[in-house]
Amino acid sequence: MDNSAYLVSITSFDPERKVVGIKRIREVTGFGLAQAKTLIENCPSEILNGMHLRQAKELSILLEEEGMTAEIQINNEHSPEIRNLDQIDFTDYENY
Repeated sequence: MDNSAYLVSITSFDPERKVVGIKRIREVTGFGLAQAKTLIENCPSEILNGMHLRQAKELSILLEEEGMTAEIQINNEHSPEIRNLDQIDFTDYENY
C-alpha cells in the first residue's frame, strides 16, 4: 500500500458554477460558507491535505465535475491521515 500523503488543490473554477463549487467544498471539508468562498475565490487553494492517493483522485474528479480544475500533489512531509472520506458517498451530491 502506498504510504505517501497527497494534497488536492483547486487551480481555477468556472465562475458560472461558483455557488455549486462552494457547496461542494463545504461538503467535503466541513468548512463554513465564508471559508469555502475564500478558497474558491483565491485559487490556487489547498482543499485537503493528508489523503491517500485513491481519496485524492476521487476528490479531484468530484471537484472537476463541478467546474473546478483540481491538482493532486504528493506531500512527503506527512503520512496519510484523512480516512473519513471513505464514508462519503459522492453520488449523493449530483443534484447540486
